[in-house]
Amino acid sequence: KQAPLDHLAVWALFGTLPKAEYTVLFDFHAAHKPFSAKFAQKAYQEIPGWEEKITRHLVEVFPALQGAKASIRPVGQENWTGFIEWPGKTPISIEYFGDGARHVLKVLAVLTAMAERVDENHPGLFLWEDPELFMHPASLQRLLQQVMQLVEEKPIQVFLSSQSLETVALLTHYFHKKAINGSEELRAFRLNLEGGNLYAATFHFENLVTWLDQGMDPRFLGVVDLPFSYRYNIAEASTLEEDI
Repeated sequence: KQAPLDHLAVWALFGTLPKAEYTVLFDFHAAHKPFSAKFAQKAYQEIPGWEEKITRHLVEVFPALQGAKASIRPVGQENWTGFIEWPGKTPISIEYFGDGARHVLKVLAVLTAMAERVDENHPGLFLWEDPELFMHPASLQRLLQQVMQLVEEKPIQVFLSSQSLETVALLTHYFHKKAINGSEELRAFRLNLEGGNLYAATFHFENLVTWLDQGMDPRFLGVVDLPFSYRYNIAEASTLEEDI
């Protein structure tokens, strides 16, 4: 245990602290909110081919949308939302799709815009709470891959919080396959609330490979006797043809 934290905190480990306009918090509430007119209009003005970029990543997550196009359109004076359109068909609001599709489109729209706007003098910060919400495990796998590709080699720092072992395992596998487990830019935090104090333990991301390989659940580490076990097989993982 390290020193207790009496409030929630954001750890900024490297580089310059991002300005507010380059910082995004995406959580359950954001997934159900429309885009602001200011954000959507600015993205269309500053990012060439924004719709095409969103569509490309969206189809990677949901292959069934192959041939469709994603767009962000106004639904009033102040609000904009996503639409899915097949050739010759009436566009359908993303609000009529399931929560998972709505979650994915909004994450990709925001992060695609951020990835195009940041530079070394204007770094970005993406705070993502519970990416597994509303997601089928296979779709979650593909979404995490697209997010990692969007921020790769970009000055964007990602903080992701999760209580899902699937999310932990999928990210562990992604970084393991990329052979960047030892990177100084990767950290994992295990938070534990005891007696009104929030304790934070910090460790290298590569430690997760060891824990999961031993069949340990890093969310509990022996605190709870679980009725199931999970083991990350390094030998099998190294032979998989596809990343994450």
